[in-house]
Amino acid sequence: MLKKTLLLPILACALAYSAAAQDIKNFLGRWDMTVTATNGETYPQWLELTDNGGKIEGRVQPRGGAWHPIEGANVESGKLIVNVGSKTTWELTSSSGKLTGTEKHGSESGATLAGVKAPSLDRPMPKSWTKPRPLFDGKDLKGWEPIGNVENNKWVARNGELVNDNPEVPGQRAHGAANIKTTEKFRISSCISK
Repeated sequence: MLKKTLLLPILACALAYSAAAQDIKNFLGRWDMTVTATNGETYPQWLELTDNGGKIEGRVQPRGGAWHPIEGANVESGKLIVNVGSKTTWELTSSSGKLTGTEKHGSESGATLAGVKAPSLDRPMPKSWTKPRPLFDGKDLKGWEPIGNVENNKWVARNGELVNDNPEVPGQRAHGAANIKTTEKFRISSCISK
């Protein structure tokens, strides 16, 4: 009788752990995210999640700037809560290989989120590399375009450099300024770190 009494709680814990592990598995991988702001504007972001011994780790590529590690993540009632930084969380659910959810700033809901699995970056190594060439001619913005808050674009070419003349305002978040990107298209090879 004692063995049966001990076996039931152990079995219940094992089943709960197995269900939680399956919940985590639904969120792992690389995701191409589409963020729809409350004003209807859409823009891309990117999320990668891995399982490190039952702990969810990952990184996020925001709308502008470089990727950064997530600050933490956990599954609660089938929903993944990802702390992407600056008091911002993503609350995500997984269904049919897709993610959907909401971005929150504190307790306030913001943008809606939709994610699909990112394509594999495994490509054959090129047989030869092209010669390096400049992307910026040092004279003007030919081949470059603003992204993000384009109405607040202050990018100029000055003294052979790309310069953003949007002055820094103390206490203002960086989202007020436009970012810039090249209009050229490139093929990504397998040399990209994973």
